[in-house]
Amino acid sequence: MEPLTPAAVKSWQILDHLARQGGRWAAFYSGGKDSAALATLLGRWGLRGVPPELHVLYVDTRIEPPPLQAQALAFLQSLKDRYGLNVHTVEPDLDERFWVNTLGRGYPPPNRKFRWCTDRLKLRPGLRFIKQQSINLTLVGARFGESTQRTHRLNNSCNPQTGECGTGTLANVLTTRNMPYIAPLLHWTTGDVWRYLQLAHQQDGLALGHLFSIYNGGSLRFGCWVCTLVKRDRSGEALMDQGHEVMAHLLAFRSWFVEESAKVANRFLRKNGVKGRLSLIFRKRALEQLEALEEATQIAWLTPEERRRIRELWENPRYGPYV
Repeated sequence: MEPLTPAAVKSWQILDHLARQGGRWAAFYSGGKDSAALATLLGRWGLRGVPPELHVLYVDTRIEPPPLQAQALAFLQSLKDRYGLNVHTVEPDLDERFWVNTLGRGYPPPNRKFRWCTDRLKLRPGLRFIKQQSINLTLVGARFGESTQRTHRLNNSCNPQTGECGTGTLANVLTTRNMPYIAPLLHWTTGDVWRYLQLAHQQDGLALGHLFSIYNGGSLRFGCWVCTLVKRDRSGEALMDQGHEVMAHLLAFRSWFVEESAKVANRFLRKNGVKGRLSLIFRKRALEQLEALEEATQIAWLTPEERRRIRELWENPRYGPYV
């Protein structure tokens, strides 16, 4: 099978070089275009019967925008059917999940000073998988041209000739503070990504049609639908404008949750006057609102285990109605 595009030729050379070391590889798939291109690249390259055992990992935070989650799962299945890749979907453990921590423990919504979500929802599940599967090489879809901030960071940590990023690319144990990785798409432009995906979609029949529709020619960056690290969820608004009506309900809840959780009346105050955890009264009200959202969207945002765990935490003096 051929590389498809000139950009892919160099990426195949990088993979061919790494393949001499064998082992088990895992590519992180986020649901976006860059990680989709990476997974597709590995699938086509892997059909030549190269030594490494290839896995594609999707971490479902359980608060993914429904249109994106549906696209991601369909794409993963097509990777398995067309290329024979090992595909996996993992979730955060019960005590790592977003609603258990906000509604149960009273964690305030993540912000730039207290960004507790990424570690619990994304990194820990991914690292557990890597350890359990004895993965010795991880791959990501990072690119120099993705954003100015990302380019600056990659310039300081990546080798454009080998695609090697971080320190010690071959590692048996990765930590949340130092995740070494290989970025085979480091030199790709945004045009390279779309060109490659279009060709793979046409020639290999990968489930990418909805991804093209979701991006609709834009440069959207997607995350959790309840993400509070951005002031305005432009990606969610774009999905709503494209006719995904469920996003209207999710955006309304997000706006309410962000606004209400910031109010002093809904927080415990520390002795120095700084706002602490969400008050138990507010958490109970927020749970009612979330259950109303479940009814409106016909989507179970909480599992029975999560509901039980939230109520258990309410009874814990550390997280309950303390002062």
